[in-house]
Amino acid sequence: MLDCKLGPRLSQELKSVMDGSKTDISVRTYPLNNLPLLQQHWQALEQKSQASFFLSWHWIGCWLRVFKPTAIVVEARLHDELLGLGILCQQTSRRRLFRKEQLLLQQTGQLAQDQIWIEYNDFLLSELAPEATRAAMIACISAELTDWDEWQINGLPQQQCPAWLNASGLSYRLGWEAPCYAVDLVALRASGKDYLDTLSGNTRYQIRRAIRVSEQQGKLQLEQPNSLEQALGWWQAIKPWHLQRFGANLDGSGFANPDFLAFHQTLITDNWPQGSLELHCLKAGEQVLGYFYNFIHRQRVYFYLAGLAPVADKQQKPGLVGHSLLIAHYAARGLDCYDFMAGDARYKAQLGRNTGKLCQLILQRDSLSLRLEQLARRIKGALKLPQSYHSRGAEQG
Repeated sequence: MLDCKLGPRLSQELKSVMDGSKTDISVRTYPLNNLPLLQQHWQALEQKSQASFFLSWHWIGCWLRVFKPTAIVVEARLHDELLGLGILCQQTSRRRLFRKEQLLLQQTGQLAQDQIWIEYNDFLLSELAPEATRAAMIACISAELTDWDEWQINGLPQQQCPAWLNASGLSYRLGWEAPCYAVDLVALRASGKDYLDTLSGNTRYQIRRAIRVSEQQGKLQLEQPNSLEQALGWWQAIKPWHLQRFGANLDGSGFANPDFLAFHQTLITDNWPQGSLELHCLKAGEQVLGYFYNFIHRQRVYFYLAGLAPVADKQQKPGLVGHSLLIAHYAARGLDCYDFMAGDARYKAQLGRNTGKLCQLILQRDSLSLRLEQLARRIKGALKLPQSYHSRGAEQG
């Protein structure tokens, strides 16, 4: 177990909200060996946080139950007030001649397990002084946990990178970065416009033409499952279309990966009945054109993936049609945002607005192996950052 306190350097933000009380943030780490207690603490902190679906217990609890990783809990408190939680996993990575001891935040480091892909990753932080709490947690781990060479944070909002770098004091590199796109449903309702009227003339024309073509098969409609069994059946129905489109490898469709399937089977079973995730079926008459799989959290819709039927007429575009209907549907329901999340697929830019980037941040300690690896990268001209983003095969339009 590790305990450390970080006081004056990180206390300014707390002073502004704690009205002169003692402001030392206490950070400790301990093995994850009591899942029910962690669930209790995590869900209590969620109520004081603005975290995304991926930091909710819906996702984190499912991840821990399905994969059962050997993990370390990071906990930050001010006196008895819980301010921050995070989960670290450790693995040994071998790259060519170099061996690295890696820390990962809310991931295991196993490619098959990490293909579920966490986005908007960070510590779970209370709204009370989140910046100071994050800095305390990062600084403590960087200074006091010594048995790692690099710390990999995948799916981190890029605007958070400076805070991580300043708190850690370590060198870094970016492994990948990817733009995010979303539709502001609050602004859409306030505008009084039909969603299609907010799009470019070309995109609007493509969607309206696709609707006309599709309706030759029958009236377009979105349906939702009427039972958990039907929801799970629709999830399985995505599989052949997804495999056909993206291929059966870890850079392609997760439907070829038993770990990916086990995770989502559990996620749907646990969360569909309470409305934390939804599946929709797009139909033209009785013809199924596609399925859409979304998470719902704090008035925000997170589009995760879709399975689209192959169409003979390229003008039909079930992805564009399905998303446009879903955006109108969720706007009418009073939700706040339709989030396409990370990825540079063209349809995301067509249908949404850029809201920033997610990235892979790798913090690195100085070591001989690190310097040799950096030299090898320079020799091979490998300093250019990869721009691709491989996750769950969600690049569907």
